[in-house]
Amino acid sequence: MSTRGVIAKPYADGWAGTYQHFDSYPTGLGKKLWAILHGGLGSEYPQNARDCHLNVQFATVDELLAFALDFEHGGWSSFPSCCYHHWRPEEDEPLTELIQAPCCGGGDGMGCTEETCDPLMLEWVYILSGQTMTVLGHYSIPDETVSYRSRYAHRVVAQVDLAGAEPDWQLMQDEHSAAREGMTLEEYRVAYAR
Repeated sequence: MSTRGVIAKPYADGWAGTYQHFDSYPTGLGKKLWAILHGGLGSEYPQNARDCHLNVQFATVDELLAFALDFEHGGWSSFPSCCYHHWRPEEDEPLTELIQAPCCGGGDGMGCTEETCDPLMLEWVYILSGQTMTVLGHYSIPDETVSYRSRYAHRVVAQVDLAGAEPDWQLMQDEHSAAREGMTLEEYRVAYAR
């Protein structure tokens, strides 16, 4: 099971970016992006053989975006450690053929856009610009008259000030999940033992 997402930048009237396959929820990718921009990933993220870029640090959002979007055109299994199309867990060597990330064009670092990616297939989007990270989460539209593809959309979950204090990633994630389930935060935490 995966929680898919996109690391993106503003583009035209929306966003464009690169695919991330695993752990894209706020307590995963959101927290990682924050850590990378604030001194790097520490011992909380132990390095293993798959983590080819784990110790990256970036001074600016633009540097992070250049690496995330341009370095790995086919997307990431788990940013910043492994690219999506070159890793097979049972092997120690990269694949020789390119595996395209689902729902993404790949090839130019901008394969996922607001226009080309189905929100059903991308649970989270992180749009980085200047000193702001806009976090989008997907939700279903309760109108059964629209097509299957149109029944999901992204909405703003949080606007994170990258120069401010670190947000409570778990609270952000739980509030969004509660809203998706039509529950209060308290009801959600009781129902899911949080």
